[in-house]
Amino acid sequence: MNDQKYKDLKLFLSVGRIPAGYSGQRLRDFRRRDARAYSYHGRNLWKDGRKVLPKSRAKRVIQDLHEMSGHPKADALQCLVAEQYSVEGCRAFCRVVAKDCLSCKDESLHFVTDGKMTHLTPAQRLHLCDRLKLPPGAFAIPLTE
Repeated sequence: MNDQKYKDLKLFLSVGRIPAGYSGQRLRDFRRRDARAYSYHGRNLWKDGRKVLPKSRAKRVIQDLHEMSGHPKADALQCLVAEQYSVEGCRAFCRVVAKDCLSCKDESLHFVTDGKMTHLTPAQRLHLCDRLKLPPGAFAIPLTE
């Protein structure tokens, strides 16, 4: 949700004032569709029991959740975010965060083929987040310290 729409909904639901610039069909759509789907409690917007995050805060919150929950991949991160928050464009944010995570890129990863453990090159490690193509019969073993 863009920041302006977030502010407009917050103003309307908290005070009952119609935001500037809403008239005619736009006002009817706002009242019928947008304002009914959301609620306002504790200085936050809520939708379907989940806190609504504007785009300006969504990426930072998703990055923090990614770091605090053990650096999950994009799909798992999306599930974690969807449990607590309502974020417009959640899938895209989660993919960007997982792809750009330096800890995930630097994680030392080995793969095993025919009983031998081989270290991956740095170029191969860059494909770690959802892009690593392992040879048939191989599986990844993340090494932790």
